[in-house]
Amino acid sequence: MKHSNLISLVILMIFLPAQLKPGFERINLHPRINGKGLSGIASKRYYNAELNSASLIKRNINFSFIHTPSEFGLEELSSNSFLANFTLWDQPFTTSIRKFGSNLYEENNYNISSSRLIDNDFAFGASINLNQVSIKNYGNITEASIDLGINFQLSENISVGVVGWNINQRMLNKLENEIPFVGGWGIAYQFSNDGEVCVDVIKDINAPLEIIIGGEYMIHENVILLAGLNSMRSIYSGGFVINWGGLEFSFSINQHTILGATKSFAITFNFDK
Repeated sequence: MKHSNLISLVILMIFLPAQLKPGFERINLHPRINGKGLSGIASKRYYNAELNSASLIKRNINFSFIHTPSEFGLEELSSNSFLANFTLWDQPFTTSIRKFGSNLYEENNYNISSSRLIDNDFAFGASINLNQVSIKNYGNITEASIDLGINFQLSENISVGVVGWNINQRMLNKLENEIPFVGGWGIAYQFSNDGEVCVDVIKDINAPLEIIIGGEYMIHENVILLAGLNSMRSIYSGGFVINWGGLEFSFSINQHTILGATKSFAITFNFDK
């Protein structure tokens, strides 16, 4: 076995339980989320449902391609994702396909989400995820999970989000490992038309409380800066978004204090601009 593959296998054995948790646990989300430390449960600035399906209240039509060339510097742990946002029967939907891993361990995730705006201040959303895990010389596992979320406006500049990931708590029988229920609460404060600060509190039933602080600020009409801090993961994050008409380029970097850096890139096409 090559030295790099051996390192990958060790990393996978350490982080395997985390990789089987709901999608927010992964580093390879959209760079606009990664760059804010994976914060933003209450944010209404996202046009996808990766953190909270109730955030899908913007009726944008867009497509995103995300590439993470390596995780913590390991090329064997690369990932690719495709996200699509669309409206059907006047109902907003988002769908995504993700592929993560190496020849030793591979994870594929398929998601569809939708939300309903109850009134101008309250939204409810739901997601269905199909998770496929393949481990070399071991076999394949497929399970489905359900996520629910709400988002409501507390005041003109403050919104609140609550989400439950994997509320059905599916069991991966072959691994004798349950994908745990995870609850999240978040608040987003829009301090100006150009900036927002998010604070999220996340509790996995099998892990300590996790606090995330992140934010973004538009320094130019076409440029947004991102920054975040994740307490439990010891990860510092940053990034930027560049908009040009209907085209958006995003970049993020997540610096773990021990394991190193993970970079991700995304190109988004917006057809309603």
